[in-house]
Amino acid sequence: MIKGNIDIVNYFAQRYLRSGMTVLDIGGANLSTLPLQEKGNRLTILDIKRVNSPSVRSIQADFYQWIPDQTFDVIWCSHTLEHAKNVGLFLNKMIKIASDNAIFVIIVPPARDNLVGGHINSFTPATLCYNIILSGQNLSRSSVITHEYNIAVIWRRFDWPLPALKYDRGDIETLNHLFPKKVHQGINGKQGWDKIRADDFDEILTNDASSETHQQNQTILNKK
Repeated sequence: MIKGNIDIVNYFAQRYLRSGMTVLDIGGANLSTLPLQEKGNRLTILDIKRVNSPSVRSIQADFYQWIPDQTFDVIWCSHTLEHAKNVGLFLNKMIKIASDNAIFVIIVPPARDNLVGGHINSFTPATLCYNIILSGQNLSRSSVITHEYNIAVIWRRFDWPLPALKYDRGDIETLNHLFPKKVHQGINGKQGWDKIRADDFDEILTNDASSETHQQNQTILNKK
């Protein structure tokens, strides 16, 4: 198991998990998310490899090709996005199969200088957030965790239309309000991202005010 990964699983389960949630773990053949079955939650593990566990619902499939028969309240994706051939398509599909108030958890390894087999993409906390924002999500209320060999971004679904972008210099400032911290061209993408906790996001989750929050998000969205 990846060092420090189970700590994030336990942190999430204790702080954010509520009873009756449907949870999808994309690429979870190592079974690290089994604790998310607590409180009567239904966990589904999707992996391109076979999952050998009779205690969990598992699906062997390519995520890009898979067509689910439901949406999910929690979508967990740990140490999988770095293997994705097309990050944008991957993130867009994650959002498409999520419920209106879904909570997303994406965990990736920190960027390394050396070449690693299967790791097509590399991320810093900043570039991970950047990619998620480009998929149409507002991360201004998200939390970022860097722990051991893990970079994690946790957020509640917050759809947001992208402004006109040049995909060049100036875009960071245009998207600044969608990041979990103030950003600008040339900001250090690794340092200073390890203690971002959205207090209002934590309060929203622990108080189980998801429906009201989604309505507030839509109100904000409609004003843009």
